[in-house]
Formats: sequence, C-alpha cells, structure tokens
Amino acid sequence: MSRINWKGIREIVKDLVLTSPRWRFPTVRSLFYHIADTLKLIPLTEYGYKKIDEIAVELRKRGEIPFEYFEVKRGENGTLGRRMIDVDWLITYQFNRLLEIPKEYELPLWYGQPYHVEVWIEKKGLLPTFEYILSDLDVKVRAGEGYPSWEWVYANVKDIKKYLKERTEGKVVILYFGDLDPSGVDISRFVKEAIEFFGVDLEFRRVALYPEQVYRYNLPLWPEKMETIEKLMKDPRRRRYFEKYGEIACELDSFVSKAFDELTNLVRSEVMKYFSKEHLENRNKLEKAIRKVLIDIICKYENDIERLKTTILNEIQERLSSSLKGGGELCRR
Repeated sequence: MSRINWKGIREIVKDLVLTSPRWRFPTVRSLFYHIADTLKLIPLTEYGYKKIDEIAVELRKRGEIPFEYFEVKRGENGTLGRRMIDVDWLITYQFNRLLEIPKEYELPLWYGQPYHVEVWIEKKGLLPTFEYILSDLDVKVRAGEGYPSWEWVYANVKDIKKYLKERTEGKVVILYFGDLDPSGVDISRFVKEAIEFFGVDLEFRRVALYPEQVYRYNLPLWPEKMETIEKLMKDPRRRRYFEKYGEIACELDSFVSKAFDELTNLVRSEVMKYFSKEHLENRNKLEKAIRKVLIDIICKYENDIERLKTTILNEIQERLSSSLKGGGELCRR
C-alpha cells in the first residue's frame, strides 16, 4: 500500500460521521472496517485501527464531530442522583397524558403471536445498529458483551417471562449474532445453556457469523490485532474450532460495515419466519375495540378532568404560598 494521506483520511472520517446516522457506524471498529476493508484506504491492521481511533478522538475533542455518536464501550453510570421536579408541571403532564391515552394506546405488534422472538448479540457496541434494523418490528435486542454473567442472564430471563405473560404463552426464540472465532462460537453455546438452566422453553439459533457468510460478503478472514491473534492461538478451543470452521476468524462489526444491506435482510427475514399474519389480524381487531372504548370514556369525562386539574393546581399553589411564607421557594422555575 502506498503512503497514506492521513489528513485526507481525517476528512473522510469526519464526513462519514457527519453524514451517517449513529446506527450505521455504531463503533469505531465498524468505521475502521469500512475505511480499511471496503474503501481500502488504510491497512487492515491494528496500526490502522489505532490511527482511526486516534482521529476519532481528536475530531471529537476539537468539536468537529459530536460526542455521543459512538456507542460507549467502557464505563457504567449509577442510578442515584434524582432531579428536581416542578409540581405544576408534573400534575399538568399526568392529566394531559390521561387525555391522550386513546391516541397513544396500542397493543404490542407481537401480541398474541405464537412465538416471542428476541435478537441477542455478542457486543453491546452494535446495539444501535440492530435496534435500527428491527425498530418497526418491535423485537427486543440484548447484548451480553462477551461471556455474559449469570446474574445478567437471570435478569433477562425474568424479563422474558414478563413478555410471555403480556404477549403470548408460546415458545421463546433467540436469534444469536456473534463473532466467528473460538470464543465467539462458544459464547453462543454458553448463552443457550444458561437460558435453558432457568427453565425457558427455548428455540436458540446462531444466525451469524459463519464461514460461508464471510466468504459470500468478502469479509476479513483474519483479525488485524496481533494481540487478538495471539489470544486466539492460545485459546484451548481453537483446535476443535479450526477442525469445524477452518482457519478463519472474523468480527461481527465487519458484517455491519461491509454488507449492511445483506445483514439487514438476514436479520429481518429470520425474525419474520416466526410472525403470523393471522394473529396480527386478531391483534388489530382487539386494539381497535379497546381504543374505541377509551375514546368514548375519555370524551365523556374530558370536561370533568380539565376542571379537576385546574382545581388541584390552584389548591396546591394556595397551600404552598401559605405554608412557605418567609421560608423560601420550594420549586425554582
């Protein structure tokens, strides 16, 4: 490869980020695969990746591309630290929500379906992409970030059981997408067994990656990171893996970057195999009947609701003014 014009690469990175929605290149790695393996402008090596990462950091620090574009890989926030709430705003908001219920009400798209389908992926950095692909199909996407903890699996199984009660009494289907390497393949095995441990009637299918997909879409056959290669060659599962899949290792990020349309079609077609149009018609009829009842009732009591809201707001202000005289303000507007 000839000498690289990193100044030009910098402008390409900037243009890609500013003209692409966040789900298109959710990780710096997926952006790297696009520049290195699709555009073939830089080497498909750890050096190339680190340079793209450095450029992305520099551009964000200089304000030339936005922070919050790439999915956060490290760091978690705690849940404490509640915000101040304006009392008048809260009362008004809740009453207005009550009046809007007939317009907002809808049954889940999968209500009454014979299957509860979810998509599980290996890396949380790709969540924005998969959620975009499935946004109109209302399919839950979960990311274990490598080998998930047993606590994480337990919490998600509890959540799945709630979905079963609310949507269907049918079977759970997990469609899994992960890296093609010894650990990536074994993670899908671990996830399946962990879910089954908690007593879920389950159909679990690994949809990607497979060698035939890597070859079909011309994805990288081998990782660019030397430390990744060294780790792979030390993996005790490598011998059995190589016997089954051949000497090939590929990240799911490259599928997102190099063959996005094909990935989209694959994900959606696999999900829709479990979707019943007959059950959808029944769901639509029930939703229409519930919405009509809600409209009739809200229209009947709309004036009463507005009067009650005004009465409550006025009384709150009167009592607060009386009790807080000389004591400062309760709410700052």
